[in-house]
Amino acid sequence: MNLNIYEAGNSWWYSGSGGGGVNGTVTLKKVEYQGSDGEWIWPPIAYDYNVSNVSAVSISSTTSSSNGGQLNLSVSNALGGVWKSGYYRVILYANTTSGDSDYGYAWFGVKLWDVYGQPVDCATTVCNYKSYTNTRENITLYATINKAGQSWWNWNSNGQDLEANVTVSVKKILNCKTWPCKELNSSNYNSSSITVNKSSPYYGNANLSTATPYLIQINSTVGRWDPGWYQIVLNVAGDNNKTETGSGWFNAIAFYVETQPVNANGSSYRYTVKTGDTAYFNLSATKSYKWWTGSSRYVATDYLNATVVSVSLRTWDQTTYQSKEFNLTNNLTVVPRSFNGTGILNISFYNGTANTSWPAGYYWGELAMNDSNGEKSTGWLWFEAKPFRVHFTSFNYTIAFDQCMNATLGIYEPDWSINTLVNGNYSVVSIYEDIWSGNSNSKTTYTDYNTSNFSNSLNISVCPQNNDWGLGSWGGYHYLNVIVSNNSQVNSTGWLSFRAVPFTVSWSSGSAGSTGSPTYTRATLSTPTGSSSIGNLTKLYQWRWDNNQNTKEEYIFSVGNSSVGYCYSNVSSGGCTINGTQNVTVYPTSSGWRSGYNYLNAEWTKHNSATKVDDWNGIYFSI
Repeated sequence: MNLNIYEAGNSWWYSGSGGGGVNGTVTLKKVEYQGSDGEWIWPPIAYDYNVSNVSAVSISSTTSSSNGGQLNLSVSNALGGVWKSGYYRVILYANTTSGDSDYGYAWFGVKLWDVYGQPVDCATTVCNYKSYTNTRENITLYATINKAGQSWWNWNSNGQDLEANVTVSVKKILNCKTWPCKELNSSNYNSSSITVNKSSPYYGNANLSTATPYLIQINSTVGRWDPGWYQIVLNVAGDNNKTETGSGWFNAIAFYVETQPVNANGSSYRYTVKTGDTAYFNLSATKSYKWWTGSSRYVATDYLNATVVSVSLRTWDQTTYQSKEFNLTNNLTVVPRSFNGTGILNISFYNGTANTSWPAGYYWGELAMNDSNGEKSTGWLWFEAKPFRVHFTSFNYTIAFDQCMNATLGIYEPDWSINTLVNGNYSVVSIYEDIWSGNSNSKTTYTDYNTSNFSNSLNISVCPQNNDWGLGSWGGYHYLNVIVSNNSQVNSTGWLSFRAVPFTVSWSSGSAGSTGSPTYTRATLSTPTGSSSIGNLTKLYQWRWDNNQNTKEEYIFSVGNSSVGYCYSNVSSGGCTINGTQNVTVYPTSSGWRSGYNYLNAEWTKHNSATKVDDWNGIYFSI
């Protein structure tokens, strides 16, 4: 295994001190065993390995993550000269030449075969992954098996030779509904085994015929599985008593409940409803989950009768900054309650005396249903309720830093599939934005906008405070929350996004004759309206990925020509001014340009100001 030493907090991609590694030595202190697939051991236990026979490894700062010092763990130092099948953790002790010391870890695994079991449903033409199994169904487990180090994507029609007859059987089954998982009594299930000498195809490329040699059948002897998630530990046995373990799983459910928000007749998806409307959901209750196979999915015998026993919905309260919960007891009217396999579920908001409007917001939650045996299963609910939709059109996305944002505001039905204006009596009551800087944000409220009432659309103009939009979020971007109220004093929010900058930059392609010669280019500054602009170029740099290190390399540059004079970045502390279009010459460092493509980024400030301006373009050239 390759070893390197780095300063704490710095790694091989870091360009600062310690990014290239630290000189020192690494000593093997201990080897620990972590168990095998399905039989993990935590914390790891000491493994009988003679660490005194392993010499310390010298590490140089010139080594990288791919060519660090080599630590060789010879199998001859293990108990009996053989590694036990499973996973290992290695404890390492490092000493640097500066006198610092610390511990680190390395991990590896030892196996003969990789074996993993997945629940499937195989038909004549295809095998599908089975996410859920009915509690009264048998389990069909597909055993993916390969030689360790090989993978199913290398499989061919004849399979890969496993170099032995390998028998895979169920060693034990664990019920993981609670933690820690509890082992089932072996008398509670029966299982088959398989014996193969070729690797298995990927189940997605298999059918019933090609998959059969790799299918393990498991059935409950008590007639049903308890609902929950199960882990299967597989015993893998080869010739000469060579054994190890594999793992698999399945998820047992009483039945599968599926829901989808739709329109009133269930014919189309509808995520957003009016606050005064009923929320509708297509609902189905099936014995188990099935994938689509061609144009078919479920047949009549897959469905079962089920009854709604509880419904809970939650939404976020912007006033208390907490979620609120509504349920059948005090807030929701749900009809019908009983379903013969499928139907449309109707949910209305209830205020204690009558159905009323939903509080505007996003809703998520679940409904619980019982089947005819009294077993319970859960489906998920989600939708949005809003009185109307505020949408903006006809605006320029990039504007000047002192320019008002002009746009057309329209009022539409909440559902995005309906693009017709809705008449009413509306007014803009508030405009604000949350401006982000790093991981924090501040709220800015705007008051300079037209506030006249309108019936369905408005040509709105929003102007910045003090004629300057400021830095905004992430380089001049602004995301305005525009709150509109109707004559019922019900509010809805629209979002108007744009970028406000003092100028935009375009670069001509760079050119350089060799890795050691300057590159020549031209920068053009213009306002968002297209007229010439002025700004200060303060920095040119690129991130170089050379020699397995990431380095930010900055460059000296000059602006101008013999007619207007030259400005050099290493002489002018405030950067070099560019008015309109100017020639820019960029000089390489002593190590030269990178062979191949070079991508240079630029930093700017406003003219006669320290306010930064982000440039999302840049210079690129190839050598």
